[in-house]
Amino acid sequence: MTRKQAERMRRRDERLESWSRDGAISLAQLDEGQRWVAYATLRAADAIGEVKPLRRALTYFLAKTDMGLTEPVIGALTGVSDRTVRSTKVFGPKELVTSIAQIERGHRQPKLKAAHAGVVARLLVEHPGASVSQLLSLVQKELGISVERHAFARYIERYGLGLLRKETVINHPLFGDTPIMVERSS
Repeated sequence: MTRKQAERMRRRDERLESWSRDGAISLAQLDEGQRWVAYATLRAADAIGEVKPLRRALTYFLAKTDMGLTEPVIGALTGVSDRTVRSTKVFGPKELVTSIAQIERGHRQPKLKAAHAGVVARLLVEHPGASVSQLLSLVQKELGISVERHAFARYIERYGLGLLRKETVINHPLFGDTPIMVERSS
């Protein structure tokens, strides 16, 4: 073994030891070939950084190598969950590209914001007998925002503007029989 090869093995072993301590993965389960693949993966993951689509592609390539690495080991190497490894593993190349292009995290931000509550309240007062579809058309016309019925129902309930039942708004506090009392705190 040349000095260069020995140095490369030393760097590999140091990096794998560090990774093993941090990820609680035992190096004893990896053979020599798997250790080199693990080291190359860690180096690639370092170069990729936190770019999630590239990490997902790295996960895909590693899962498809048929090197005998388990899903938890692949996940620990690439920084994704073993569930992500399992779901990525079944993709074909085209499906992988499609799934990477469509990665969504969390819930989409609602189109109607808190700042729109005044306009929606005004529409409810000005059109007390309007159906839900008419109200949605008015919101589209006034705000330029197209929303689904269920999103509109959540919105008016969240901001205390009423409840949607079938095709009407009920329990509308803006034109109820009893005035709304607001106590001021001192």
